[in-house]
Amino acid sequence: HLLALHQPVGTLWGVLRRRVKRLACLIEVTPESGSLGVSALQFVESCANQAIDVFVFFYGDGVYTVHALRNTPTDEPPLQTLWTQVAERPNVTCVACVTAAERRGVTSNHVLSGCRLGGLGEWTEAMATADRVVQFR
Repeated sequence: HLLALHQPVGTLWGVLRRRVKRLACLIEVTPESGSLGVSALQFVESCANQAIDVFVFFYGDGVYTVHALRNTPTDEPPLQTLWTQVAERPNVTCVACVTAAERRGVTSNHVLSGCRLGGLGEWTEAMATADRVVQFR
C-alpha cells in the first residue's frame, strides 16, 4: 500500500493504473533535493489531471517546499509558483505538518496559497482512506 519513490515518476504509472480514486502523498524532500522535488510535483499534477483526489502531506524538511518566503535561485524551476497552482486545484489538498513547520520557522502566515498547516492526524486519516500511498524522500 505504501510506495517509496527513489526512481523516476514514470515507473509509478503501473501502480496507479488500477482504479485509484484517492491518493495520499507524503513529501519529505526539500526543494533543493534536485529532481526528486520536481518529480513529486509532476506526479501530483498528473494524478490531479486524471481526476484523482490527492492529499499531499509535507513532512520534515519537506515543509520548506511550501514556505512562501523562500528565495528560489534563478537557475531552478519556480516550484513555489507551480505548487501554488497545483494546491489551488479542487481535487488537491496540501497540508504541511505544523510541528515540522514550527521547528523550521515556517508559520501559518508564511505558507503558499492553497496550502495550510495541519497535524499528523490528518495524514493518518488520509492514509486510511486512500487507495494508494506514495512517499517521496
